[in-house]
Amino acid sequence: MKLLTLCLLVLFVACKPANPPAQGEPEIDDPSVASTMQLLLNGVGPLTKDTTITVSEAELSLSGKMQMAVTGEISGIKAFRVVITRSAQDRDDEFCAADKCCPNSGDAEQVLNFTVRDGDASSWYAHYNLPAEGDTRYIVKYKFINYSRVITLTVVYDYKE
Repeated sequence: MKLLTLCLLVLFVACKPANPPAQGEPEIDDPSVASTMQLLLNGVGPLTKDTTITVSEAELSLSGKMQMAVTGEISGIKAFRVVITRSAQDRDDEFCAADKCCPNSGDAEQVLNFTVRDGDASSWYAHYNLPAEGDTRYIVKYKFINYSRVITLTVVYDYKE
């Protein structure tokens, strides 16, 4: 029990919003600052505007759960924010980027901040573990924010056997 509590505490601390910018630096969502963010969705290509996709295939994950996923890369930036909006709060999903994975907080909306090593492209990954039974359709909006550039990727997870 103590180990579980410690693990949950580590995840909570790791996924809390990042420290505010240093004095004199603009907020990551300041639209007056030009952004050089380049967002790529694997299998689709560069995203330059809000995009909606449907994922209907699932694979067995290493944890033994049926999982649906989307992956991509983000580059040209040092930091970014992702605002995740979920259609249901009882689902098991996770978002990973810049060497940090954050599980679903249980809230309808979750805000995550990431720092990218200077000049490096960062892979990002989002997955949804299908429930054992019941409705599997789940819609998640991933709003990527970097100053003047805001791109929302809406993923309709709709499993089809």
